[in-house]
Amino acid sequence: IKYCDEKGRIEISLSQKKPGRQVVLTVSNSYKNGENVDYTKFFERFYRADRSHHIEGKSGYGIGLSVAQSICEKNHGSIECDWKNGMITFTCILKGGH
Repeated sequence: IKYCDEKGRIEISLSQKKPGRQVVLTVSNSYKNGENVDYTKFFERFYRADRSHHIEGKSGYGIGLSVAQSICEKNHGSIECDWKNGMITFTCILKGGH
């Protein structure tokens, strides 16, 4: 919510095609200025790509994505970021349970 464009939208999905297979969590939000952003740095601690997304009174520590990456890796998964058609999407893939 904090980094979504004003009056934008947020989408969340969780899926697993077959029991015991990968679990895929995606979180997307509107991000109209995201076309030329270097997403490879988003998982670095304290990284802030776009100063316009600093909301007064709602500053963060900038470690959320690096913590999410660490959780995914410790659970033999991965997380990545992509931008398409004005939406930024974070996809977390985790090994499915039995």
